[in-house]
Amino acid sequence: TIRSHKSRLGIFADFCEEYDVEYIDEIGGGLLTQYRLNRSDEINIVTLKTQLDTLRVFLRFCERIDELKKGIADLVPTPEISDDENSRDEYLSQEQASGIAENLNKYDYASRDHAVFRLLWTTGMRRGALRALDVSDFDVKERYLQLRHRPETGTPLKNKHKSERYIALDEKTCNILEDYITENRPEVADDFGRYPLIATRQGRPHGQTIQTSAYAVTRPCKYNGGTCPHDYNPESCEAARDKNKAYECPSSLSTHPLRRGRITADLTEGHPTAVISDRMDVSDDVISAHYDKMTRREQMEQRRKSLGLD
Repeated sequence: TIRSHKSRLGIFADFCEEYDVEYIDEIGGGLLTQYRLNRSDEINIVTLKTQLDTLRVFLRFCERIDELKKGIADLVPTPEISDDENSRDEYLSQEQASGIAENLNKYDYASRDHAVFRLLWTTGMRRGALRALDVSDFDVKERYLQLRHRPETGTPLKNKHKSERYIALDEKTCNILEDYITENRPEVADDFGRYPLIATRQGRPHGQTIQTSAYAVTRPCKYNGGTCPHDYNPESCEAARDKNKAYECPSSLSTHPLRRGRITADLTEGHPTAVISDRMDVSDDVISAHYDKMTRREQMEQRRKSLGLD
């Protein structure tokens, strides 16, 4: 959250510098309106609302410490967005996922990043669910994971006991996990004496550690032959050189777009919504509103398959 706020407010600070605004008490309604107009030409309305909301929170803080005149924060324009617009469009495509998987198999096989990506992409589970897994929750012979709600030892699931389930795995995913556990997983327990499946040298990873892995592996320069779609030089780009700054890459993705991409891929392949709902712990209504990124043509083709008209 701190990094996100710093990034969003940094954009506003750059804007102020461009408009020769040197002191915070120079901020007024006209400047804020101009900022909104400038940003609306560059980003979508959902991102714009997020950036303006962060700016408003900051200006209210400035008002509370008497660095800014009362009421200025209320002058920050608030764009109205529809439910469709509020459903984020960002997701990992199957083509991108294939490129990432190929790169990890070749250059970073059975690493923690590889295990994290493989599980997030093939199962579509949430970041918190991945963090909650123990080594004992992985059955390599029967090829499944068992997710359990264990809030008393620091790993609750989003929907509590309703989120508990068994998740079937393919053979390749099992092989990667088995090799990760054998070769690269640190021999550590968490503060409760449990052995996390995905582990750091300190024990169970923070959710942000898993997020960092997602940002790192989804940088295009890492799986696209070193090519940057933004014309940055990977040799000098901090987001390319430093894994912990991978989130600064405009094309890197957090864990949720991976989940959205997996659900979209399964829908496109014609898997029943009920199966997806049970596997990924998400309701049919939420799938329709927030995860189904198929075009109308793709939806028609899916119905054609279901009806045996192909």
